[in-house]
Amino acid sequence: VARPAADGGETERALLAAAQPALRRDIAQRVSALVGAADETFRLDDDGILRWNRVPVARLMPGDDLLRPRVRVLPNDLLEGPERERVRARLAAWLDRYLRQQLAPLFRLIEADLGSAARGLAFQLSEGLGSLSRPAAAAQIEGLSPDDRATLNRHGVRFGLDTVYLGALTRPRAVRLRAVLWAARSGDAVPCLPGGETSSRDAREAPAGFWNAAGYRVLGDRAMRADRAEILAAGLRKQARKGEFPVTAELEARCGCTGPELEAMLRALGFRARQGDQGTLFRAAGRNSARPDRAQARRKTAGGSDSPFAGLRKLVGGT
Repeated sequence: VARPAADGGETERALLAAAQPALRRDIAQRVSALVGAADETFRLDDDGILRWNRVPVARLMPGDDLLRPRVRVLPNDLLEGPERERVRARLAAWLDRYLRQQLAPLFRLIEADLGSAARGLAFQLSEGLGSLSRPAAAAQIEGLSPDDRATLNRHGVRFGLDTVYLGALTRPRAVRLRAVLWAARSGDAVPCLPGGETSSRDAREAPAGFWNAAGYRVLGDRAMRADRAEILAAGLRKQARKGEFPVTAELEARCGCTGPELEAMLRALGFRARQGDQGTLFRAAGRNSARPDRAQARRKTAGGSDSPFAGLRKLVGGT
């Protein structure tokens, strides 16, 4: 156990004072090395910590918007104002380049030469880090010209039935970075790290705003990547055109849940359930209501054998 110095700590203070110049020189050298370091020596971790050569040096803080977080250098008693600012400026410059590289499709979109409606949609996509609810973008979508749509498609914008999104930003690495940026803006830790799931996650793991920023759709108590939710919904709508359909093991696997959770997911996707003799059956509701398949519709329109005009054709001698 250390004992108090007999002189009341004067010796310890004197030793620290003597060491200060050497410590400050060491800090100055480290700052110069960091400022001149290659970009490859920096990294952003999933907890929002910036590291240089694996050493924590700063963390992300809320900025003006989701794409522009601030950098705060971690506390260090020996790091004075000018040196701290040099470190912050170097890390901020690296972070800007890193985000532009990892989220390149989004930055290219918001900096493109677009018409007013397309520019408004690009702004909304930037606020959502690459995705947004289609109903929320209805006004901008309505105002898009054919040229606007062609330009947006070239930039990777996908118009789903329920979500507008940049396809490239649904990939796992981009999704994880979007989660980190949401956490930086909210001032909270990343609640969970979504990525390359083929089915859904428990939406109760995180707030709805988090899932939206990460490019997921909240469907009942489940959260599914927007692109996978669109594929699932399109397949179910195609199936519903033939009539009611049951729950299968394949559908449960694709959704990642069963029972009431699965039913809630399908309701959120626009389907309704009823109890039949063989169990629960689903049908499309509203705009997705069941309708004859296209081939059958064409046969009827053309006067095929199941057309209401087939009998009339026989009466007049048709074949």
